[in-house]
Amino acid sequence: MLLAGLSEAFIIGAILYALKTLPSHSRFMGVIFQLSLLITLTASLFGAIKFLTDLDVSRYHGLFTYLSKHLALTAFIIGAAWQHFESNLNKNIAYLILVSAFVSLLLNIKHELSLVSMIIMLLAIAFTLLNLKSNSKALIRLSLATVVLLSTLIWGALISNKDLLIAVYHLCVGGFYLLSTLSFSQQKGEK
Repeated sequence: MLLAGLSEAFIIGAILYALKTLPSHSRFMGVIFQLSLLITLTASLFGAIKFLTDLDVSRYHGLFTYLSKHLALTAFIIGAAWQHFESNLNKNIAYLILVSAFVSLLLNIKHELSLVSMIIMLLAIAFTLLNLKSNSKALIRLSLATVVLLSTLIWGALISNKDLLIAVYHLCVGGFYLLSTLSFSQQKGEK
């Protein structure tokens, strides 16, 4: 699984770029934002170890991948876009989306509800896009990031080699983080 392991490096690089580039906003949201990135970073590190060595870290990789899928991606979107939620109403909606993601994480422990987690993540993206509507460059980049992430849904039908499929999935996830970081790193009001 050489390609799968090496492609984890792209996710790791994209997350490190986001940690370096995007500011922490409020204390609470800054912690949520950084924790979301660290969860996915840990999943990628364990993934690289899993795919490139003989060490059995599948349990840890699975745990952090689960946390990333059901909570961290949504928390990253909300945390990275926090400065664009200017009204108290928008901030409260963002909090509600985060709470929904956490509830979905808990529900997925007992029941397979991955679709619910995906819908919540897409809701977070749609809500963020609405708040970025005056910033066309950020809007385009986040829209493109979303298309890249959603493309993971079709690759399984097109690629039969498991190593290559996982590598393409990792490239899509890394691309999502990179394009999202580029869209959120722009100054507010930049056209």
